[in-house]
Amino acid sequence: MKIKIETTIELKPHEVDAAHLWYLETAVEGESFRDWIKSMAASYCDYWVMSAWDNYGHAVDNLHSNKPEEGKQYLLIGGSDKPSIANGNTWAASEIKAS
Repeated sequence: MKIKIETTIELKPHEVDAAHLWYLETAVEGESFRDWIKSMAASYCDYWVMSAWDNYGHAVDNLHSNKPEEGKQYLLIGGSDKPSIANGNTWAASEIKAS
């Protein structure tokens, strides 16, 4: 998925001063201050996406692997003492095992 993000960043004078000092230490030769700020903002967006995966990737994996399998029986509605889909359990936990 591609998402184009357009926003305006308004920096206060003291923020401009601090950012400019950082720019002087880290900018690539020929890179303007404005382009450096855009680049830094974009890199933080990448960090945000990686953080989302680090914090919630396991839930995504569970969503994709939490599916019923053909030929198996599952308890859809059960008492509070039994794993069931209605109680929020996974399909695997709600499977009715042959006794």
